This record gives sequence, C-alpha cells and structure tokens, in this order.
Amino acid sequence: MNILDTTTLATESRFLTGLFAPVTEEITAFDLPVTGRLPPELNGRYLRNGPNPMSLADPNYHWFVGAGMVHGVRLRNGRAEWYRNRWVRSKDVAESLGEKWKSGPIHNEIDFPANTHIICHAGHTLATVEAGPLPYELTDELDTIGPCDFSGTLPAGFAAHTKVDRRTGELHAIAYSPWESPVATRSPSGAQATLTNAQQRPLNSMAPTCTKEPRNSPPTRRSISGSSCRCIL
Repeated sequence: MNILDTTTLATESRFLTGLFAPVTEEITAFDLPVTGRLPPELNGRYLRNGPNPMSLADPNYHWFVGAGMVHGVRLRNGRAEWYRNRWVRSKDVAESLGEKWKSGPIHNEIDFPANTHIICHAGHTLATVEAGPLPYELTDELDTIGPCDFSGTLPAGFAAHTKVDRRTGELHAIAYSPWESPVATRSPSGAQATLTNAQQRPLNSMAPTCTKEPRNSPPTRRSISGSSCRCIL
C-alpha cells in the first residue's frame, strides 16, 4: 500500500529526489532470498533509521526534519528471516496515517518522529534524534510503543549519538537543546531502562573542535556522517 502523499511534487528540493527520494510504503517480507552465504553465527537485527517525509509538497524541505523511518532485516542461522520498514509514530505521523497516537511523555512540548539513529539498550529498542525531543521506543518488529523518558528519570531531551562503556555496559549521552543547558546522562545495563545520573553541564560553546594530524600518521579520531546510522542489535 502506498502511504506517501505524492499528489504534489515539490521539485525545488533536492532532498526529495534521487538518492534522497523517500520510500513511499511500509513493507513486511519474510524468507528473503540470499545471494551467496550468510554466516550462521551472524544472528540479530540489522537496523537503519533515517528521515523519510510523508509528503512531497514542501519545496523548502530539508532532510533533517523528515519523519523517521526504521528499516530492519532479521538474520538467524544463515537465513534472512524478514525485512520490514516502519515510520516512527509520533503524534503527527500517527494522525497522518489515520491512527491513534500511542501517547506518552513529551519534553518541553517537543514531539518529533526520531530520525537519526537506532540503539538497543537494556532490552529496549530506541529511535533517537538530537536537539531536545525524547526518543521513541519500538518493538522488536519495529512497531512504535511510544516516547521514552527512561521510566521518568530523564529530565530533558536525549541524544542521537550515544556511547556505550564496553567494560560496564552503561550507556552515556550528552543531550542538548536550543532552550536549555546540555544534560549529561548515564544509564546502567540492567533490564529496566532508567538513568542513574543526569546532570546539567553548562558549556561555553556548542561549536565543534577538530585536530590536524601529521601526514601518514594513523588516525586518532574517526567520524561518520550521513543521512542515517546503522547498527547490528
């Protein structure tokens, strides 16, 4: 079923054409054909999140503001069991699809269909975004559960680019918003997604810094940029 509104095409925006063109429908497929061989020990979900607008009518559309759409492939025992893609059901997205919003906490009156990253922590799958909105929790099959504030322990918005301490399993994030001081958070790796430490940390500047490395020296920092982030969960 084609869900995307294609009645009006705003060709002025390059973020609506070519490689940026949005996916127009939600799909569920099982027992996917495999070219070659999948290692049988590679078990899990390969997930991708990125902006996917629900309308082509805005000539000023920018990919930073498209509704999040999560794609996933389930791998198990050398098989690709399923593929599915789902829009993150924020209130506006749910209403556009003629569905009832799942409801939940909203921080600072900002509700947004998280479109930047997808993480799994403490048994929870979270679609995340920068700049203030809460993450959205999804089921294992990528259906929307609702916005997540870590059982009421998150005092502000969240971050898209979190970091996991490989020694302890704790999830670390620095969340920022144009309307409040950045918040540093820490969440343990237990079964319940809660925060044990959330502190506002004033920063002198949000401007990024970089270092110049000598030629032929091994890189000390790496960054990845693009329209989406991918991970195996």
